Amino acid sequence: MKFASKLYVTEGIKDSKSLRFKLKHGKKWCGLYVIVLSPGRDELEIYHCGLLRQSYYRNYPLWVVGLAGSREEAFELVGKIVEDIYAKTGQYKIKEYLKQQFHK
Repeated sequence: MKFASKLYVTEGIKDSKSLRFKLKHGKKWCGLYVIVLSPGRDELEIYHCGLLRQSYYRNYPLWVVGLAGSREEAFELVGKIVEDIYAKTGQYKIKEYLKQQFHK
C-alpha cells in the first residue's frame, strides 16, 4: 500500500500516521474508509479498510490518497479532492495530479 505525501483526511481522524501503520500491517480498524486511485480509469474509489486485509492487496497494492471515518465522509472527501484538483489545475485529470503526490 502506498500513501500520498499529502493525504486527505476527514476531521474525525486525529492520528493518520498510526492509521497508515495499521493499514500497512493488516491491523483491524473498524469503520475506516480509504480513498484510492482507480487501477484502471481516471477516478477515485472508496474501500472499507476490512477489504484491504485480503491477500490480493498484498500482491497488488493500492495508492491511497485519503482516509475517512465513515462512508458518508468518504463520499464528501472524494468531492473535496476533485474540487481541489479542478481549482488548482482547471482540469479533471485526477490520476495525473495525484500521482505527483507519490513522487515527492
